[in-house]
Amino acid sequence: MSKTKNVYFYPFRTDINSYPLRMQDILSDSFFINDLSFKREAIKLLSIRHFRKDIAIINWLENGFLNKNGTVSYLGTIRICMILLLLKIRFKKLLYVKHNHYPHNIESKSINKIKYLMKIIVRFADFAVIHSPTEHNFTYLPHPLYKYPLKLSPSAISPDFERYIIFGRIARYKKIEDVIVAFPDNKKLIVAGGCEDKGYLSFLEGLIKDKTNITIKGCFISDADAANLIKGCNGLILSHSNEDMIVSGSFFYSLTLGVKVYALQTPFLSWVGENVGNDVIQNFKNLHEMMDTIKNEQEANGSYGEESINKINELFSDKLIKETFERLLN
Repeated sequence: MSKTKNVYFYPFRTDINSYPLRMQDILSDSFFINDLSFKREAIKLLSIRHFRKDIAIINWLENGFLNKNGTVSYLGTIRICMILLLLKIRFKKLLYVKHNHYPHNIESKSINKIKYLMKIIVRFADFAVIHSPTEHNFTYLPHPLYKYPLKLSPSAISPDFERYIIFGRIARYKKIEDVIVAFPDNKKLIVAGGCEDKGYLSFLEGLIKDKTNITIKGCFISDADAANLIKGCNGLILSHSNEDMIVSGSFFYSLTLGVKVYALQTPFLSWVGENVGNDVIQNFKNLHEMMDTIKNEQEANGSYGEESINKINELFSDKLIKETFERLLN
């Protein structure tokens, strides 16, 4: 299919993960990709000669509703509503990707307000998509693999069956302290990732003072170093199953590296578990059950089996994502 339409993508880049780049790479087969700048679109709207552009795709716009303290900002709410009006005027189609039920860093008293405000974004959008097939009232769009297709061969790094890792941004909503307290003494745990909340990082470091089997690396880690670190572990732990979460970026990163995931079950992760082998993911009803399994693990987890690799590539294929976009946006 020849490219005729322009897609303006927000955010164009982030320092947190490579999701925008992967989605733009997939979209670029069918559309011309551009950076969506709200300021630039507002300036063009004021010009005498302006025309409506083709398509805008927005991600994580709801974060703008919040103050730094996790409560709803009235100025932020006004700003986001003005952005939505601007986008409706400037673009023929508006697609909103809903990544979470509500932002991770929100205060509990503001959850109902932010859910209502997120519904406003959905109403403004021509299409609202979500990365989990277990959610209703949204179009399902598979989450991309960070490397596709998945081709795994035996790793040059042999995993240490005693070592496990929590990888990704270190943040309070992940309840990492619960894992630290419950983690078995006969295994080793690494907590690795950037942390903006220095108070939380200090709190976690205080918890491990007498735990020589737990290490915290609260700093930026390059992709190459992160890959080597994770591949050297027997599994990646997903210990948060909060109501805000729909899918986990850390889960998809672990798929790319071929490392088994030990997870507290969520609707999405349970769906994945039903479709792939136990070599990919093992879901648990509670943290105690997970820690008990890790405590009694006696062997290193091997590479994914061929059947699991084929199923992962089928469930999260670039082709399926591309076809979903084309069906909605053409």
